[in-house]
Amino acid sequence: MINLVVVKKLECRLEISQRREDHKGYDNFDFLSNIAEFLETEVKKIRSDRPKPEYRVRTTNLKGNIKAKNYLLQFPLFGTKHLDSLDWMEVVDMFDKKEHNTDEGKKKIVKIKSGMNNFRTNFTFDHLQNFYNLKRGNPLFLSAHRHDSTEGSVVPVKIYLNADLDKQAIITENRGKSGIYLWVNLKNSEVYIGSSVSLGVRLRKYYSHYYLTKGSKGMYISRALLKYGYSGFKLEILEYCAPEKCLEREQYYIDKLNPKYNVLPTAGSPRGRKHTEEARKLMSEAKKGNRNATGHIVSEEVRAKMSEAKKGWKRPERAGRHPVLIEVIDLETGMTQQYPSIRDLSRAIGVHAGSISNYLLPPSGKSSSSKTKKPYKGRYIFKYI
Repeated sequence: MINLVVVKKLECRLEISQRREDHKGYDNFDFLSNIAEFLETEVKKIRSDRPKPEYRVRTTNLKGNIKAKNYLLQFPLFGTKHLDSLDWMEVVDMFDKKEHNTDEGKKKIVKIKSGMNNFRTNFTFDHLQNFYNLKRGNPLFLSAHRHDSTEGSVVPVKIYLNADLDKQAIITENRGKSGIYLWVNLKNSEVYIGSSVSLGVRLRKYYSHYYLTKGSKGMYISRALLKYGYSGFKLEILEYCAPEKCLEREQYYIDKLNPKYNVLPTAGSPRGRKHTEEARKLMSEAKKGNRNATGHIVSEEVRAKMSEAKKGWKRPERAGRHPVLIEVIDLETGMTQQYPSIRDLSRAIGVHAGSISNYLLPPSGKSSSSKTKKPYKGRYIFKYI
């Protein structure tokens, strides 16, 4: 049963009730306990004075409701319960966006409740039209299956079934959050796993044609998005986590799901890239005759000229010193992180390296006349430390 309760304040919850014993006399407590654990609640005994007493599992918070909603998106109900679940999930979204606190939101929720369960008068069963014809590769089939691995299943915290229609929600709902995301191709079920300390910024980039064609350097996922279109993909947020945990958790899911679109086996690093023999030969041929290539021997005459040319040359201020760290302060989240280079910082937050360089402040005590003192887009402060 899916309930919306109107008291002094609005409550939204999902309730499952079952007889304590099935028709063969087996106790239902164990499997209901698994459901309760997943929804972060507990099993309670109800109707103990009846001939057939029952167990009840009921969500008690928004986190449990969101988990239930994502499960129903993957494993949709059928018949009238499917219609009730769609209404209920709409209300869960309203609670997630705090719309239930507004007068308009409360009226809308009360109206939705008045047409649910036994009060439903409008029935549509279009979702059952192809129920017996689902095949692997069909979006309906894929949306009802979790990502399985030898170690178990992965249940995402958020699912966007149509990356095209859900574009705005994908960007706004993940703004200021860090975590792991997963692109799923609805045509062939191939996936890509990524992570970011700023999901909103990273996910917005995928909707940039320039990024897909040039900025992402020909990544498989970029080419797939261009080929199949956004409507051919769904996006899942596997989990939200602390920024410093992003690469660790991304690696966990890469190892677990073995995503086809991820060319490199190591999260956030080019390590592990293996060139083919053909590519190695081409690179070797390209280096022939290149005086800058490793192994080129410089004559004594050339060395003398190079030495003479360097006389009177002033060494750069920081030459020979240990490399400095770059610190980024996120004014929106209040978090501070340190990175060894502009490139590492650029990859982590999804901001172009040139922009970071323009807004990068020198170490304390140094002049910053050539740099702007304003935070980048009013949010990030970059500085050497």
